[in-house]
Amino acid sequence: MLHKPTEIERLYIDFDCFFASVEQQLQPTLRGRPIGVLPFMSDYSCVIAPSREAKQYGVKTGTRVKEARELCPDIQFVPAQHDIYVKLHHRIYASIERCVHIDQACSIDEVVCSLMANERQKPFALAREIKQILAKEIGRYVTCSLGFAPNQLLAKIASEVNKPEGLVVWQPDYYPEQLFKLELCDIPGIGSSMEYRLYKAGIFSVEKLWHMNAETLRKIWGSVEGERFWYSLHGYAVEPLITSRCMYSHSRILSPESRDIYHARNCARLLTVKAARRLRRAKRTAAAFGLSIRFQSREKWKGKARFTHVSDDHTFLTALTNLWQRAVIEWYRDNEKKPRIKQVSVTLFHLNNPPLPQGNLFRDLLEEASEQKKWNQLAKTMDTIVYKYGSKAISLGVWEEPSGGYAGAKIAFGRIPNMADF
Repeated sequence: MLHKPTEIERLYIDFDCFFASVEQQLQPTLRGRPIGVLPFMSDYSCVIAPSREAKQYGVKTGTRVKEARELCPDIQFVPAQHDIYVKLHHRIYASIERCVHIDQACSIDEVVCSLMANERQKPFALAREIKQILAKEIGRYVTCSLGFAPNQLLAKIASEVNKPEGLVVWQPDYYPEQLFKLELCDIPGIGSSMEYRLYKAGIFSVEKLWHMNAETLRKIWGSVEGERFWYSLHGYAVEPLITSRCMYSHSRILSPESRDIYHARNCARLLTVKAARRLRRAKRTAAAFGLSIRFQSREKWKGKARFTHVSDDHTFLTALTNLWQRAVIEWYRDNEKKPRIKQVSVTLFHLNNPPLPQGNLFRDLLEEASEQKKWNQLAKTMDTIVYKYGSKAISLGVWEEPSGGYAGAKIAFGRIPNMADF
């Protein structure tokens, strides 16, 4: 039986323009100026985090560099420093924990907290305490918006209502009227495709959505998630589903000067090694490797290789080499010009969970099993060296950072990289 709170039980903290705010905190010359954080420095890149000053000119996440300059001629671009953001995330986490217990870090810049009985009675005082300790221990330019509500979904929505530096408290008997002021796309879980489904069902407003029943939303969503969404929207305490990782992947858009076969392949090698290291740190193995290439001509190539469960660099790099050769051969079969490669992506998938033993009774008798054990041991030894001396200390073959700087672990929605990923 689902519990329906009669008072606020959750606090959601959402940091404002996090990457850009961190850059302004670290670099005083950027304060008060429109800036755009880029995944890597290139005129062909796009903004992954605009500052609040840049947003006033219409610069958004995903805005291309050229367009951002047209919208805001004074904008200054800086490369993302994912490792710095992760370090600061942990400092922020510790600061908030001094005020209220954190249930979960939902992303690098969002946390949700369960409120104790005494904390539910003084949300404004608690919010003031959190903001004061963050300003003191992190810096006054790294600001956040807070939302108090009966459950996590409503608290998240509340935290986004008055950004930046907002504070919204939605009591159970008050919040529906505030919800009705929002657009469907303002509700987490309603993206463009779901919005289209709702439109097809004749639902054009949050108020109309609110008055639907749980069974109807289950049909529109096509799964039980629609029913869970209905209960969350109506103030019930619905716990988020726990998901498990099904792959490890890295991708990179190449700068124009690095779109030849040589540099693109070296970048793919680098991404493969970094993905393999993450896999081993998680004590997982993979039975498949995927390579995806996007050419400048907009053509795409995909291929995958399968093997028994492994985790060593050698096996994955061998798979990459074979797939790369296939991709190049197929390109020249259909084209006369040399390929220009815009993006490379690698994926390790078909993961074991929990970890499986390497090989079996019969395969251990075979020579290749013994060879595989050698590569596994080499990978462990290399990991030990990397842990002690840094990611570039040792690798199989060439280690060449792509032009524009930074390749490998990135902060993604819902995933905060381990510091060892860098």
